[in-house]
Amino acid sequence: MRRTAVLGSAGTLIAGTLIAGAMTAPSASAEGRHHGNSEARGVKIAADRAAKAGINWKACPADWGLEAPIQCGWVKVPLDYAKPNGRQIEIAVDRIGNTGSKKERQGSLIYNPGGPGGSGLRFPRRVTTKNPLWVNTSKAYDFVGFDPRGVGHSAPISCIDPRSSSRPRSSTRCPTARPTSGRSASWPRSTRTAARSAAAGCCRT
Repeated sequence: MRRTAVLGSAGTLIAGTLIAGAMTAPSASAEGRHHGNSEARGVKIAADRAAKAGINWKACPADWGLEAPIQCGWVKVPLDYAKPNGRQIEIAVDRIGNTGSKKERQGSLIYNPGGPGGSGLRFPRRVTTKNPLWVNTSKAYDFVGFDPRGVGHSAPISCIDPRSSSRPRSSTRCPTARPTSGRSASWPRSTRTAARSAAAGCCRT
């Protein structure tokens, strides 16, 4: 399928949503304010770039469990928003078009799964399963979901310091999702730790 702008302005919205979830509050110091300003500029650059590039929507990989008419693709965003022209990572996104007519369509509804560790790719399935809570909404809106960075099919994160040759004592991977079976007493604590580590910049893809 040809590369198109992401449902009009949705590319900007997706990039903005991803960025908002990744940025940390700057400190009150002059250095912190400078870094915050650099991130803010990076946000705009990344969002404009994503909107211009669009997404190459196509059938989702079979092992993702997302059946047609749901489509999947990728959005590239900076690893570090203060360095928008530096290393880029990929964020997995999916969509399903509105079920109503062209006249009924009002735009795109983008779902932020929250977290940490939550996947948003299942959101468009609310249309395919004809969830009664979303029937009228789906007539007017395309449903767009995504996996935040470090989650699911998006770029993973690792807590290994690339400058260190020693192996860490704990897991070499930051937890990215709730266990799929049973309950793990360590999940909430370990996931919060991963979120704090990522926010502090110690986790890298």
